[in-house]
Amino acid sequence: MTRKSLFRNPRTLLLAILLVASSGYLYFSLTLSCLASEQNKIRDLPELVVSQPLEKKKSVTPAPLAIRKRTAVIIIAPMRSGSTFVGELFNQHPNAFYVFEPFWALENYANKTYDITTETKLTFLEGISSCKFQGIQGVMRFYLTTKGMGVYKTCKAIESMCARYRNQTKGKITLAQRCPVPPSSLPSVLRSTCEAKQFTAIKTIRLDDLTILQPLTLVDDLDFKVIQLVRDPRAVISSRIALGRKNISLLSSLNTKVDKKEVRQLCDRMVRNAQPYKDNASWLRERYALVRYEDVGLKPLDMMQKFYNFIGVTPNKNVTDWIKTHTKTAKRKKDRNDPFGTIKDPLQACNQWRTRLTFDEAKVIQSECKEAMTIFGYEYVTSAKQMRNKSVDLYDTRAPIVL
Repeated sequence: MTRKSLFRNPRTLLLAILLVASSGYLYFSLTLSCLASEQNKIRDLPELVVSQPLEKKKSVTPAPLAIRKRTAVIIIAPMRSGSTFVGELFNQHPNAFYVFEPFWALENYANKTYDITTETKLTFLEGISSCKFQGIQGVMRFYLTTKGMGVYKTCKAIESMCARYRNQTKGKITLAQRCPVPPSSLPSVLRSTCEAKQFTAIKTIRLDDLTILQPLTLVDDLDFKVIQLVRDPRAVISSRIALGRKNISLLSSLNTKVDKKEVRQLCDRMVRNAQPYKDNASWLRERYALVRYEDVGLKPLDMMQKFYNFIGVTPNKNVTDWIKTHTKTAKRKKDRNDPFGTIKDPLQACNQWRTRLTFDEAKVIQSECKEAMTIFGYEYVTSAKQMRNKSVDLYDTRAPIVL
């Protein structure tokens, strides 16, 4: 059938039109159905994603935090052994909380009626070393507000703390107002002052037995170290006699001449405190330094560096500058005559005993201190001429230094 004959027949034409329309409708319906199906899939996608089971993450137990240890170092020495000078090498560091002779407060607290036991000393030392002053605030208040040794000016960090409160005090300052921190606030004020500093340093001549410090080396949050400072016993006795003759003493009455009993006590203490190191005591490993005052005085910069390496703290320029100004003869007569001053020519300080003592007195000391002289490397003098001749170096042979 030709196209012309198809369009001439109206019935045939109508059937063709209906056929084409039906086909188009069917195609359109199928298209809409497909689009609706895809839209439903998109709408349901979030639910599908959420409904998928999530892979459980493995729980990780956090590693325990390392205990942050407070560094503390104590310098122990007999009276007139140069401990004030060595203490200043730490006091001059801007990050030091330095405490000068804390046992002085224990000895004099409550009109000298305080029961001072080994446990009392340890509690006191641990509190100062760890910046924990609750429970020892009474002794600390006495320490800060009693005439005694003027400690509030001796310890730089403590003096700065007291000055902040002193500036609020009007009128003449009394002894109690030298450090007018309110008693109820004192433990927290001391603690914040101490914790603001990197380390604690303590200097004392009032500790005869080093071994009582062992429990402090076992405190978990404390890195406690010990410096035993010794000095030529001839120089120590000579210096004490000079104080005795001037009637100056902060401990007790001093002898004005060589006393064998005093000499023996001095040298026995020096030897006894070095014994744990000689015995290789485990509690002292990496915590103990044996130092001669002569080596510090003659090589202060080198020894200062070793001290700070020992405690794990970086030295500061303030310390270096202080050494440079305090290791020469004092210009002012007042400073030169100050028996407790720290501005001294080290070479002169080390050899002063050689002109102060008689040869017979030197022989008595040498005889009573044979073991100490040997252990710490001090040379004997064998004649008055040798003793007086300062060009003869008696400290050239260095004793072993544990640093």
